[in-house]
This record gives sequence, C-alpha cells and structure tokens, in this order.
Amino acid sequence: MCYTVVKDGDKMADYKEIDRMLKNNCEITDLGYNKGKMRNLLLDLLEYRVDNFKYVSKNDYSYLLKIFDYFPYYFQENLQNKKEFYLRIKNIRNKVKDLLVQKPGNISKNSCHFQFLKNLIDNLETISLSFLYDYIDKYDGSKYDFINFLVFEIKRIDLLEDALRRFPYIVNFENKEGNSLINNVIGKYIEEVDKYTDNE
Repeated sequence: MCYTVVKDGDKMADYKEIDRMLKNNCEITDLGYNKGKMRNLLLDLLEYRVDNFKYVSKNDYSYLLKIFDYFPYYFQENLQNKKEFYLRIKNIRNKVKDLLVQKPGNISKNSCHFQFLKNLIDNLETISLSFLYDYIDKYDGSKYDFINFLVFEIKRIDLLEDALRRFPYIVNFENKEGNSLINNVIGKYIEEVDKYTDNE
C-alpha cells in the first residue's frame, strides 16, 4: 500500500501524506477523499511549499508539479466557489512571482529551483486563466488547447491580449516540441484569416 491512514480531521497530516505520496510517485486518488477536500488539500500543500521555499535548499521541489496532473480530475466537475479557488491560485501565483523577482544574485536562472518556479508559475497562470475565462470544466492540462480555445472557439483575440497583459509569463509556454505556443497559435490564426479572405 502506498499510503497510510490519517486520523480524520487532521488537515496537516492529510497534506503531508499527499506530499509523501507525490514524492514517491504514488497515486493520490487512492486516498479516496472527495473532490472538494482534495482541491483544498492540493492548494494547501502548494501554498505551504511556496511559503517555505528556499533557493539554497537541497530539496527537489519538482515533484510538486505533479499536482497539476490532478487538477483536471479534481477541478472539472461539481466545482462550487470558482471565485474562491481562482483567488487562492492567484495568491499562490503572486507568491511565486515574488520569489522569481527576489532571486538571489548568486542563483543562476538555469538552476533547478529557478526552473521549478518558472514551471510552477506557468502552470498556475494556465489554471488561473482557465478559471477567469470559464474554461476550468474543459481544462485538461494542455496550454495549447487553452490558447486555441481563446482564439478559435470563443473567437475573441482580445481575450488572448487580456491574458497576456494579466499573466505575462504565458508567452513562455511551449508545446512538446519546444516551439512557442503563442507563435503557433498566431501562425494558425493568420492561416485561417488568409483562407477566409481568399474565399471572399
């Protein structure tokens, strides 16, 4: 068994157990907690780790990014209080942004801790935008699909502009091949406009 039984109502023990399971590549859905409880525990764990983040630590924080693999499962259905979750995620994002800005001068931007924070803020911004543009019920973790949704399904490029203004780190999103998602989407948009104008 990959998990231990936690005394009911012990929130700190709950998210420490989730933390341990993520570190050991265990399936946190095996805990059997309801989605509402898990949503809160995942955000509590993330906030706790961000609040206690140290650049000069031997800790490997990259396992925390696995949390975002569970967001589609825990956040897609029966989600009440979207605004509350959006504000919590935005608060965590702001803390990560402060950590990035306050990076000590002796820490390289290529360091594993700095790269972790960049990946973390990318994921937090995608989730924040999904809440903001009412995409959370369709969110599957794909930044590319989300940007496509804004441009091609809603057909409002101004939403992409607004997203870029609110969350400038989304310009760093890349697809699996390492190409800029923004460049790909804009290229596809231009192709669609060309097709449209050729047909007139």
